[in-house]
Amino acid sequence: MQMNRRLRKKKHLGEFRQFGVSLECRFHPGLSPQMFDRFTDEFIGAAVETRSLLFGGGGSAELGWSGIVSTSRRYDSLTEEDRSALLVWLENRPEVAMSRLSNPWDIWHGADPFEPHITEHFIHTNRARDSGFQVEP
Repeated sequence: MQMNRRLRKKKHLGEFRQFGVSLECRFHPGLSPQMFDRFTDEFIGAAVETRSLLFGGGGSAELGWSGIVSTSRRYDSLTEEDRSALLVWLENRPEVAMSRLSNPWDIWHGADPFEPHITEHFIHTNRARDSGFQVEP
């Protein structure tokens, strides 16, 4: 049975799928909490908000930083230009020792390429809940 357009839109399926990227970075040792906070503020202001993107994630100077970047435009996807701009911004930061971005992936229904076991469990749990089955924690 074909799903109608309204349901595809509501469930972010078909032409309404939304793609984003996973991001990870590690910092050089000795990054102070103030420098970490400044990095985070500058990332959000200069790399994310100026391109109408959203970032969900976090971390610390010691453990590193990770998250998901997507567009703030509903039913739109991150572009390769957006991805490249994020990568260049991270590579040009002196406090960043290592950074990586995933290939675009379906942020509503796909598994995070950097954390597949976590997102697969979440997807399985939500599908079971939506179908009426009980899922053990």
